[in-house]
Amino acid sequence: MIKRMGFKEGFSQVSFLWQKYIDTNVIVGDLEHNVLNITRSGVQIDYVIYCLLYVIKHKMNLKYPAGLKYYINRDEIKKAYKLSNITKIDLYDFNAQHDTDDPKFDYKIIENGFQKILEKI
Repeated sequence: MIKRMGFKEGFSQVSFLWQKYIDTNVIVGDLEHNVLNITRSGVQIDYVIYCLLYVIKHKMNLKYPAGLKYYINRDEIKKAYKLSNITKIDLYDFNAQHDTDDPKFDYKIIENGFQKILEKI
């Protein structure tokens, strides 16, 4: 039996995919609102993720979060979802993509840096 994921887990994957492949400057609150409305209408979050992956893979025109609702209702995607097994989608490894570490910066301390400039004059 397939274990269904919760909204938080599913939305984090939707948000990651959207920001990586569709629009890096998306308003996350708007995206969350649209995905929440879709799931409240009875659509599983797994199907929303599948639909987004399908749109990305087939390079369909999707630029705004409100347009996701249009693709959710397309028969082409519904048929593809029924034929595939959601656990076999390995297009993207979500766990490997999420970086939780902060970036690390290196710097060198130059002793008497200003003094060396004055010495050259």
